[in-house]
Amino acid sequence: MSVALFRRLLRILPLITLAVGTLPAAAVALLDGTTLSGPLRLGTSGVSVEGRAIPFSACDWLILGEPAALAPAGRNPPLGVWLVDGSWLPAERIVAAPVGEAILVAGPLGDLTVPLTAVLGWAAGPLPAAGEGDQLVVASGPLRGQVQGVRDGRLVVATALDPVPLTLAVGEVQALRLDQPQRKPMVPALLVQTDPRRPPLRLTATAAPALAVAATVTVDLAALAPLRLIVEGPNRQWLSDVVPTTVEEFGAFGVVWPHRRDTDLDGAPIILGGVLRAKGLTIHSKATLGWNLAGAYAQLRATVGILDVLGPEGDCDLVISGDGRELWRRTGIRGGQPAVAVAVDVVGVKNLIVTVDYGARYDIGDHLVLADAALIRH
Repeated sequence: MSVALFRRLLRILPLITLAVGTLPAAAVALLDGTTLSGPLRLGTSGVSVEGRAIPFSACDWLILGEPAALAPAGRNPPLGVWLVDGSWLPAERIVAAPVGEAILVAGPLGDLTVPLTAVLGWAAGPLPAAGEGDQLVVASGPLRGQVQGVRDGRLVVATALDPVPLTLAVGEVQALRLDQPQRKPMVPALLVQTDPRRPPLRLTATAAPALAVAATVTVDLAALAPLRLIVEGPNRQWLSDVVPTTVEEFGAFGVVWPHRRDTDLDGAPIILGGVLRAKGLTIHSKATLGWNLAGAYAQLRATVGILDVLGPEGDCDLVISGDGRELWRRTGIRGGQPAVAVAVDVVGVKNLIVTVDYGARYDIGDHLVLADAALIRH
């Protein structure tokens, strides 16, 4: 046996175990608070732990192997591909796929052939700003045009300045943003955050997880094994996706900062504790927001703190109430402090109220975020 073949077998064997066998080191947390560990089999619609079948809708998160630390934050974010459902796919190299209107993304999750219809763009940092047409960055600078597809291993781009479309090697395109709409995420799905600075990747919740926006593109399960996969299903309702029934917002000095959903107050991504949070509510003091839950939920979960961008600024109080009864309170939430995990019992609650009040310095820097805030059905 050649060394190359032996190495290939070493790469394939974990995939065989994950695809058709039982995982000896695995764990699953259920929405009811139970955590099970031991041999686990990943199925089409759920998991099986020691003979007990559990649908994905009852799962909170899964770990298919030994836990691993997330990549440390650094000054130079790694190369990655943004997908049209808001996902981020880490990449080490991006080239044109051998066939079809697609790119080949080589990275820690395997070599994936991703159709251009699933791609929002790629970059080794933030995507270029959206504009009229497709936005590209090449060695000579920004370029605006229309990406017509992939031909003979090259990206074909029509521009207003060139009568004949340009053909560029994918490697020549340092950054790209395609002018195409984002798609509503599929549910249920598995969310895996491979880098704390980037949004999670959304995968299908199936026996062979694939990209949610391209179900035929399966990922390297051996690479997924050590990562935590959050189950985004029908029993987890993101609070930021529910429109409040009541909103009262004030400013200490007459300036009102309206709350924002899934961004900070300036429209930038939510970063709390060094981690980019794809979902959440950012609220400025003084404000009261209310939701009609109709008694349909059992728990409210969130991670609470002042946005990282504020540094040591911010000092406010947070009160969560249900049907006129105080359920949770934290005073003196300050910038720079560790975020706090919140799990509030809302069984039978019809009207949920979240109040952010002034602290010792009125409303200065009070950019409070309820990151990953979710209502849980049991």
